[in-house]
Amino acid sequence: ALVTRWPLLLMAVKLGGAAYLVYLAWGLWRSTLATASLSPASRNSFAQGLLLTLANPKPVLFFAAFFPLFIPQSASAPLRSFAMLGLVFEVLNLAYFAALVTLLSVVGKQPSFQRFLAGRFNRVAATGLLLCALGVASSVMEVGVF
Repeated sequence: ALVTRWPLLLMAVKLGGAAYLVYLAWGLWRSTLATASLSPASRNSFAQGLLLTLANPKPVLFFAAFFPLFIPQSASAPLRSFAMLGLVFEVLNLAYFAALVTLLSVVGKQPSFQRFLAGRFNRVAATGLLLCALGVASSVMEVGVF
């Protein structure tokens, strides 16, 4: 409703998001992982990450908007179908992250990999953020506001 009433508000949010992505990219580009510790995360870090994830409203909104598309209208128990979809998603998510952690725990101990990662990872991530910022900014330009 806000976007239809004030379309410039959406443009401002998009441009603000693009500017924030450029800011994050700049910070990543200037830093390196050489000074960072590659030690395993502590329990405190896990708890912080868990709380951050649980407090994030975006996944709840995503699942509330996306999952119902895969539940047939004729389903006798739509809530159960929704829970099953969530369970399948979480099992796949857990399998992916378990494989990723296993791979990085084996490969990450190699000094050559650490040197490779320290020199390139932040710059690759910064480039990705810049590309995302360009995509967001170009969507503003396509609307014809400018």
